[in-house]
Amino acid sequence: MKIKDFLKDIFEYFLSVFFPNKCIFCGELIGPFDEMCKDCKSSLPWIDGEICHYCGSSKNDCYCKKRHGHFYDGIISPLYYVGNARKCIHDLKFKDERHNADVFGNLMNQIRIKEYPNILFDYVTYIPMTEKQEKKRGYNQGRLLAKKLAELSSIPLGDKLIVKLYKTDTQHKCNNISERYGNLLGAYDVNPEYDIAGKIILLVDDVKTSGATLNECSKMLYLNGAESVYCITATLGNKKVKESYKKEELECLEQK
Repeated sequence: MKIKDFLKDIFEYFLSVFFPNKCIFCGELIGPFDEMCKDCKSSLPWIDGEICHYCGSSKNDCYCKKRHGHFYDGIISPLYYVGNARKCIHDLKFKDERHNADVFGNLMNQIRIKEYPNILFDYVTYIPMTEKQEKKRGYNQGRLLAKKLAELSSIPLGDKLIVKLYKTDTQHKCNNISERYGNLLGAYDVNPEYDIAGKIILLVDDVKTSGATLNECSKMLYLNGAESVYCITATLGNKKVKESYKKEELECLEQK
């Protein structure tokens, strides 16, 4: 172990004495070097087994049938966007729980190693916000995730590689996929300070639902010469899993 890492561990240990480490998913006290409690480790909505890189779901949950074309070459996520995983993403985005990005970033790096083992990425970057939006929130959760992933993977961080040109309507307000894609047309561009010709890009976001935002940013990366674009998100929306999760919740309530 490097001296730097050893000192970091010692510092974190003593810090945990005064500020006990808690599982971000359920709030249970955990060890100073643990990411989550044992119960969450076994019960979180993991995306495991063989994964469909076209939609990011487990092959058992996949229903995409490659119906919609997109510009990215693959999409992976460690967790489905339901339950406590969904709650932690909301806390990260809207409740200033920035430390959640460290846990998600580590989980994302683990699945990157598993699913993209032989890809040598030139940059890891993220979905941007407008300057006004980021100033209002105080941070970009996508950047926090990308920064942690870059730190763990040693892939260079392409900070502000993609820029958002103007504010768009919130995606969940759109009624269908066509509206989601149309809402983002022309909203993004690539920072001219970067030469990405022939480069392989890893694109990060907090959640993938329709994939419209990832697709629009991937398109702009390709138009500016990128060789390949692969996506990775902290969580992934899946209607089949969401419906199943809601059904399980109702059954639990009925049993109480």
